[in-house]
This record gives sequence, structure tokens and C-alpha cells, in this order.
Amino acid sequence: MPRENKVRQRGKKKSKQQVDGEHEHEQQQPEQQPDWILSQQEHEQQQQQQQQQGQGQPAHDDFDASTPFGLVAPEIKTYFKTAHADLVAAGRNNRGSAYTDIEEEEGGDSEQHQLLLNAALQELSGHELALATDPDTSIVLEYIIDRINPTQLRVLADRLSGSLFTLATHRFGSHVVEAILASLQRILAFRASSRKIASSAPSSSSSSGDVGTLRTASQLILDYASELKESQQDAVSTLLHHQFGTHILRTLFSILSGRSLDSDSSGQTRSKRSAAFRQKEGVSSSDKKGKSKASGFTDGSAEHDSVVLPVPAEFPALLQALLSDLTATLGINEVRALSHNVIAAPTLGLALALELPPADEDLPVGRLADLLLDNIPSTCATFLASQSENKKKKKSKKGQAGSDALVLPPIPERSDHMESALRDPIASHLIQRVLELLAERVRAAEPGSPKESVALATGRLFWRTYFLGRTVNLALHPTANYIVQSCVTLLGSQGQDMDAEEDELCSAIAELQSSGKKLVKASMAPLPTPKKGKSGGKGSASQHVKTENRTGVLNAILVRAGHLGSQGGYEADAVRAILTSFGFGEDADGDAEQDEEEDGIKEKKKKKKSKKGKGEDGQEEKVEGDDEEGKNQSTEKDDAERKAALIVPCILSMRSRKAYERILKQSLSGAGKAEKDAEEDGEEKEDEEKEGEEQEGESPSLALGLQASPASLYGSVILQTMLKTEASASETVYQSLLHPLNGPELLRSLAQSAAGMHVLVTALGSATATFKNRTALFRAVLPILVDITVGENGKWGSRVADACWDWADPFFKDKVAAEALRRERNLLSSTFGKFFLRRVNVGLYRRDPRKWKEELTRTVERKGWLPGLAEEWENQRKEARLALEAGAATITEDAEVPSGSNGQANGNGAEKTMTEKKRKEKPGEEAEDGEGKTKKKRKRDASTLELDSILSMIPG
Repeated sequence: MPRENKVRQRGKKKSKQQVDGEHEHEQQQPEQQPDWILSQQEHEQQQQQQQQQGQGQPAHDDFDASTPFGLVAPEIKTYFKTAHADLVAAGRNNRGSAYTDIEEEEGGDSEQHQLLLNAALQELSGHELALATDPDTSIVLEYIIDRINPTQLRVLADRLSGSLFTLATHRFGSHVVEAILASLQRILAFRASSRKIASSAPSSSSSSGDVGTLRTASQLILDYASELKESQQDAVSTLLHHQFGTHILRTLFSILSGRSLDSDSSGQTRSKRSAAFRQKEGVSSSDKKGKSKASGFTDGSAEHDSVVLPVPAEFPALLQALLSDLTATLGINEVRALSHNVIAAPTLGLALALELPPADEDLPVGRLADLLLDNIPSTCATFLASQSENKKKKKSKKGQAGSDALVLPPIPERSDHMESALRDPIASHLIQRVLELLAERVRAAEPGSPKESVALATGRLFWRTYFLGRTVNLALHPTANYIVQSCVTLLGSQGQDMDAEEDELCSAIAELQSSGKKLVKASMAPLPTPKKGKSGGKGSASQHVKTENRTGVLNAILVRAGHLGSQGGYEADAVRAILTSFGFGEDADGDAEQDEEEDGIKEKKKKKKSKKGKGEDGQEEKVEGDDEEGKNQSTEKDDAERKAALIVPCILSMRSRKAYERILKQSLSGAGKAEKDAEEDGEEKEDEEKEGEEQEGESPSLALGLQASPASLYGSVILQTMLKTEASASETVYQSLLHPLNGPELLRSLAQSAAGMHVLVTALGSATATFKNRTALFRAVLPILVDITVGENGKWGSRVADACWDWADPFFKDKVAAEALRRERNLLSSTFGKFFLRRVNVGLYRRDPRKWKEELTRTVERKGWLPGLAEEWENQRKEARLALEAGAATITEDAEVPSGSNGQANGNGAEKTMTEKKRKEKPGEEAEDGEGKTKKKRKRDASTLELDSILSMIPG
């Protein structure tokens, strides 16, 4: 750097000799190293390297891997930095994507923004590879790729072909390739037509079309995948191991399988850190609507992850070719090593999900999944095939049908790798994914088919090998519990006779019943401590926050038992195991300890009474003994009623019965002290003293403990699952909800929390509930309906009110309308109350109740009931089969609209797309007219409602 451009720095003054030496060095430097000598030396070094490489000798490598295509000139880099800033500033006013309207090349962008893009593309010509590998300009290139029109994108993609493997394994170039592939998929989604351009030079890579014809988006993707596949030997496995190339491989797998990259919120192709960096640098648009429009969606929901885009017929074949190249180079030892690799594990998980099982075998999964499970699926497939052949031979000889019970192969030895993989935070995801794939194959297969039998046998054999006898211990592990939950979905049998010892689901339920209390204890939040000082209240409130949960296995077993239905006969045992885990069973350890303490206290009392009563008559002792027996019977009944009432509060707060009783005692003692300070009436005190110590906790509600121990999300999920079981199994939950010891306080506290609200909604709308329980719950909620709607937490209570209105019959709807009319002023004071009044149509009910009933029966229909677990399982099987058929239908001959002859751009195809576009616009316009009418109607209803409210306030 010249001296005049240096910033002046503080320091010691240089001596005269140092300054003279620097001047001499500056004068001698250009004479010692002239430009033409440097170029000659570089030429000689290149010749020596070529000769050494031809002779097989190691050459001195001066190649810089960070800049494989050379450095970018400083003036070009400065230009693109400035252009990026100008493009971001110009794009703030208009954030639309270039793919919102494929037929129009402008894409709706502003004129200034389009001019800047065209200028940047002109400067980009000839420097694409160098700019893609530069750390500063690669970000600018990604921004440009996301915003240029389809033709410009295909031109840029065509120029980058030929050096894809180098770009894919580069730190910055790989992101550019990923952006191009994502944009090409958007073109495929909208079926952009190919266009012909005049080219002065042939394409840099071999193309299937003639010279001068620009390749289509589908052809570019095919050529990209073929080039990466044929770039070198074992190129696919090399990309799998490479830290920069692995996400390119994931992107290719997703595109070839039809998975949308723009709607991927699970992070399979791009991590959260990468997305946040792109957002910070202004590469990705901050407007989510633009991305959704570019992907073919209109809302930003997470349901788009399961959407499969239509793909050309060549894509599945190429995908399976890539997967076969990958699996051909991997053995069981390599797969085991890759499963623990942070770089390769995500791509390996996507590959095993996309790999098709062999068509000539009954194996439900591919080779990768088989290797990950230590060849258990292939072992089960071979064993079941031999068993079926033996059965056929026996039938032909004896003429009798054999048993339909599923016989499993011998249990293999546990491998050390699988034991470590179950507890490894990386490899456990792959094991869980394989088990989920087996469950998906079971849902999609026909009942009784060989693939379903092999999938179920694999899950059962895997359970016997690694989970049998230690279910609770693995469920307590922070990583292994997820694998246990996934394997539970493959247990049990529907309509098959098996012994309890051979049935893995029965053994799992038995383990939970014996030691499931450990799971509840590990999931409990710390008990509230008494307040100390000024900061005591804040500290105690913060202790209720608990992120760890170990009760997922409890819920998974209950869900599986419900899916098998009444034919399996597991639901009652599963519900009993859950109640025992929370301390409500007869054999629960917590109950046993509590009973032992109570028995010890009773024995001490008996000894004292026996000492005192030695000198009394025998008749008096008999009378005292009878009184004690009567008291014991009454206390046993009270304890049973108390246990039945505490089921919902304990499970909802995720606490054992003993822990909840301790919290309840603390809250009641605090409330009792406050009441004693505030009470002035002596009669109430005398009545309370007469009740006795045993009946002291009956007057206040047992739901008061939920104030100190708030509702838990995991407990709410367990209660909702219990409510969806058959009526005999869910009876205990309804008894607890409607128990007089809880009173309306339990329903009120449930309606005022986000987790508890879902329990009430499920209880009101469950299809498995009896008419008696549902009617009793409607009657219990009706008196507090207005209070929970206009209360402090009306956001949640209003949803309970909506559920009551949706699932109520006309008789209860009339009662709801009468209650809303009676407390109309209270409802008008809240936003949620006004909405509820508008929905019930209280104004019409006030004017003419008969007309209101006629309008209700004519327009309003009862909402469909929430399906039970058995019905939910059947719906999942139907959806899986439909999805399998839809996935086969998405493979089309060509995902793009064919252009005219010789690649002509505008022709009959464009006219057809315009007519189809007009046809699509007509129902949209009708929908807009309908929306306008509904808005006007809502305004009229709102005005009449306000007028009715004003008239109701005027005294008659």
C-alpha cells in the first residue's frame, strides 16, 4: 500500500536509516521482479507440473482451493457490493417474486429494480464461476438468482454447468448451486415453457437438444444430477461425506422426489442458522407471502411439508440411480460410522426415506434401513417367507388350516453399536426414522399383506431385542425415549390371539404399571417453596417451568392401545397403568407407602386407647370397636371419592397424587389463614369446628392446587388421549371432571389456561363419550359460560364457549341463547363476548324466539364429533393409501408445458395458458363478490346488534 494512503499512527519516530532503507527497497523492487519474468516463471512451473503429473511424480501444487476459478477483480467486487445495496433498497417497495406470474417475464417488479438486475446480469457475464466462489459476491449472486425471470435463470444455470462438482464442494459456491436448483424447481412447479435463444457459443456441457436451444428447467436438473454423478468415481458417496456437498445432495434428492424446497420448515435442506444468515444479509425475501406464492401456496402454514410437487417421469429413475450408487459403496460398517457423523447423518436419513424397497421381495424398507437396524427386517422377511411355505406344505398334506398368529425368528444378540446409537443424539434420529417408515408401511399396506406382516415382525423383534424388560429405564433417557415411542406403534395385534407373555404391548403395559411412577416423578416440576423475602414470590413462580418430559411413552402406549380398538383389548389395561403411574392404582408404591403411614398412625391410636381402657367394662370396648369400624369404612369411602376427584388435577399438573396432596394442603392452609383473619362471624367458625379434621378438605375445591401447580401441556395431551378411548376407559376422566369435590372451580381453571382448554373441548366433542356424560358436562359448563368468556383469560374460555355452541343440540342451544340474553351486558363488555353474541344471534332471539329456532334448524348444523382413537387409526390408513396413489399420479410425462416446434416461445400453448388463467379468475371474482356480500351482511348484523343492546339498556 502506498505511504500516502496509510492512516497516520501513533508510535516511535523512525530513525533516518530505517527511512532510507525503505526508500531503497521501493526503488529496487520493480527492477528485481519485472512483470514479464514473473509470467515466464509461472509458465515454467506449469510445464514442470504437467510433466511430473504425466510421469506419475508428485507435483508441487500451488492451486488454491478457496479460489478455484481465480480471484475477482476489486472493481468488479465493488460494483456488485454497490449493486446489492441498490437492489435491496429498490426491492423494499416491491417484495413480489419473479415467479408469481410466469407468463409475464417482468414478474411485477418495479422498473428501477428490473433495470438494476439487467445491469448486474450484464456485468456478470463471463465472471460467473469466480463470483460464485467469492465470499462477498456469492451472496449477491444468490440474491440475483432468487429475483431474475425464468429465462435469465436458465441462461445462468447453463453457464455454470461443467464445473458443478467443484462448485458443490466449495464453501460459497455450494450455496449458489443450491439457490439455482431451488429456483429451477419453482419453474417446474409453474410449468414454464422453454424458450429458444440465439447463442454465439455452444453450451459448456453436453445437452440433449440442438446447439442454440436453451435447455428447459427439467433438462437442466437432469443434466446437473448426471454431471455430479459422473464427475468422478464414487461421486455420490464423496458428496455425502463432504461438509459443503452434502446439502447439495439433499437438495437434489428433494427435487427429484418432488418435495418442495420453499415449504421445507423442518430444516432438511437448510438449517435455521443458514436461513437466519440469509435473512440478515438480505438474500432471502423477508416477505413470507412472496415465498409461498413462488412455491404455489397462498398461506404460510406448516402443512406444506407433506405436499408433493409433480415431477417428470425421468426424475424417479434418476433418483433411484443416485441412491443405488450410494448404497453400492456402503456396507454395514460404513453405515454405522455414517450414522454418528454430523455431516452425513441428515442426508442419510433423507436417502433411506426415499429408497424404494425391492420389488421382488416382501421387505418393506430399502437396503439402507435394513443395514441401520442390523439386518433385522431382512431376517424377518426371510423367516416369514419360509414359515408361509411350510404352512402351505402342511395344508396340502393334512388339509387343515394353521394358526394365524405371527411367529417371530429367534432373538438376536444385542449389538454394541445399537446400544450406543439408542443414546446418541445423532444416530438416534436415523433409528427413529426407520421405525417411523415401518409404521408408515403398515398404514399404507393392505391388512394381512406380507409387507405388513414383515413390518410388524420387525418392530416386535426389535422391541424384544433391545426394549423388553427395560422399557422404563430407556424411557427415562433424554434421547432413547423417542425411539421407544416410535417402536410402540408397531406392537400389539388386532384380532389375533397371543399369550400375554408373547404380546410385547401387554408386557410394556405391565412394566409401566409396576414402575411407571418413575416417569411421572422425572417429569414433575419442583415443588413450590415458601416465600422468603421480597423475591420469594418470583422465585416460586419460576420453579414451575419444566422443559423435560418423560411421559411420552405413557401417551404412546395409550395411543397404540386405542388404535387397536376393542378387538385388541388393551385400552382398559393402558388406562389402568397410567392411573397407577400417577398414584391412583391399588398396587402403586405411593399408595402403599401412604397406607403404611396411615396404618402406623391407627395402630398407635389403638395402643393408646387399649391402655386407657383397661379398667373399663367389656361392653364399652365392643361399642368403641364398632364405632372405629364404622369410621374406617366411612374414611375408606371418602378416600375413594377423593381419589376419583383428583385424577384430572393430578394428571393435568403432571404430578403424582402424593405430591399434589402436599401442594393442596399448603394452598388450603394459606387460604385458611386468610379466611380466619377476615372472618368476623362466630357461627361459621363453630360450624367448621364441628365438621372435624377428616372433612376439613371437603368444603373447598380440590382444584385449588392448580393455582400453585399450573396446567402442563404433556398432562393435557394424556387427558385428551384418555378421552378419545372407548367409553368404559374414559369414564374415570368424566367422573373427575364432574365430581362434587372439585365443583365448578375445576372447570373454571381448565377454561382459563391454554392447556386445560383443550381438555374441555375434547371432553365436549369426543365421539366415544356417552350421552349421559356429555349432557352432564354441558349442564356443568352452562352456568360459568359467560364468566369464562368475559374473564381475564377470555381468549381461552371463549373457545370453550364456541365448542359448547358447536356440539350442543337444539335444546341446549336454546339454553345457551337464554343465558347469553340474560347476561348480555357482561358479554358486551368483552371483545370475545361480543363475538359470541353475534354468533348466537341474540338480537333475533330477543325479538322472535320462534323465528330464531327456525333459522337455527335451517342454517346451523352440528359440528362433527372428534373421532376416537380407533376411528382415527382407520382414517390414517385411508389417508396413507390415498397418498400412495397420489404420489404415483404426480409422475407426469413432462412437468412443463411443451412449447411450439423448434422452441418457439409464444404460440398455441401460451394462448391455452391465458384462457385457463381467465377461467381460474372467474370463480375468484365470484368468490370476491360473495365475500363482499358476507361483509355487508356482517355489518348489518353488527349494527342491529348494537341497536338491540342500546334498546335493552333503556328501562321499560
